[in-house]
Amino acid sequence: MGIVAILLVLSGLVSACQAVDLSAGTEDRTQLANDLAGRLDQASQKIYTAQYQLSGGELSTLVQGQRPYRFAYSFPGGQYVLTPEAEMICTIRENAGQSHCEIFPPPTPSLTTDLRSLAEAGFLPPDAVVDLLTATSLDPEAQIEYSDTTIAGRHATCLSVSGLRDAAAANFQTCVTTEGLLASFSGTVNIDLLVGDTNDDTDSGVETTWVDLLLTQQSDTISPDAFDPPADAVVVDNRPSASRS
Repeated sequence: MGIVAILLVLSGLVSACQAVDLSAGTEDRTQLANDLAGRLDQASQKIYTAQYQLSGGELSTLVQGQRPYRFAYSFPGGQYVLTPEAEMICTIRENAGQSHCEIFPPPTPSLTTDLRSLAEAGFLPPDAVVDLLTATSLDPEAQIEYSDTTIAGRHATCLSVSGLRDAAAANFQTCVTTEGLLASFSGTVNIDLLVGDTNDDTDSGVETTWVDLLLTQQSDTISPDAFDPPADAVVVDNRPSASRS
């Protein structure tokens, strides 16, 4: 079941649900899109573990830690981890059924997630959704509908956006909880635009991926080993410091 269908079912269960076309109200559109972007941005300061259901029914987990900021995303095919010390990408080799992890120096000058790897794994992190919502608030041609619903037991505000120009997703639906957690996202994502690759190479074609995720569980705690490679993983450390040790 797609996220749109899920939201329609959920909306029927919530008496406060409402859908309003905001295409004619620039101030309303800007305020609402910016409000959701602000919620997501503030949640980047929180500690939490969130479980999501992806388009194929598989479950994935997002873990966010603080002091220092750390980010881990585990999905059926592997794991992506970002910390001040390293960026780690793990994949599960089908033949052996064992994780193979490569560790790299962290991106500089700031901690920036590998959006391409995450999108190809079927996930769009909250900061990428912030960018889409900001673009929505600035595009007077974008068509918006909103609704209130409940996802994973939490109140959420949802936007359905279409006709967004010069953005990683022209049409998408997303929900954000009152606490600022990404509750859902559904849409076709242009990966090149997502990662800021503006090279107009028409021969290579446009790389897109379908992202469909739904929050199923959330807690305000994190596992102490959430940012470590799996215990049985084969680990290759590509950091310069590792070669000197």
